[in-house]
Amino acid sequence: NEKISVQKGVIRNISSEINYLDKNVKEREAIVTSLTTDLEKLKKEYAAMIYGAAKTANSYNKMMFLFAAESFNQFMMRFRYLQQYSEARKAQVAEILRVQATLQQEVDNLNSKKQQKKQLLDKQLTESRNLRSLRTQQGEVISQLTQKEKDLKREVEKRQQSVKKLENLIADFVREEIARAARAARRAGEKSTSVNK
Repeated sequence: NEKISVQKGVIRNISSEINYLDKNVKEREAIVTSLTTDLEKLKKEYAAMIYGAAKTANSYNKMMFLFAAESFNQFMMRFRYLQQYSEARKAQVAEILRVQATLQQEVDNLNSKKQQKKQLLDKQLTESRNLRSLRTQQGEVISQLTQKEKDLKREVEKRQQSVKKLENLIADFVREEIARAARAARRAGEKSTSVNK
């Protein structure tokens, strides 16, 4: 019973761990979904930037854009615009790479948690088999002890019958000895009365 109780405790603990991991896996899946959505959005934005840049892709078009300025100030503003646009694209690429790295890390974490859960489920299955085995052993032990109890009861009954027979034999023997002694005493008493006559 103690072994079975301990085994049930082990299985309960494993179930608690599995429930905790289930919650953790769901949280990680939500994070992965969110990061995947963010990544898709960033890629679309970057694609739009690239498409816009492709229209002025060659350096001739950029030069034309710059030198078409009506003043030096406008030239400088256009030049800064092209720099900022280039920096924005670089920043977008950096953000995409950062989100991809975070996403990969979360996917790895998620896979790790799923692996832990699988191992715990395997362990729980093993412990459940052990519990069934213990219950089977317990049933066999109870069956053996019940059989031994029956055997012992039969043995006790036989011995009690043997003791009764022995007591009856002793009682018969004692009665016979008492009767023999009484007969011997009567005979002796009869002889003494016949001698006196």
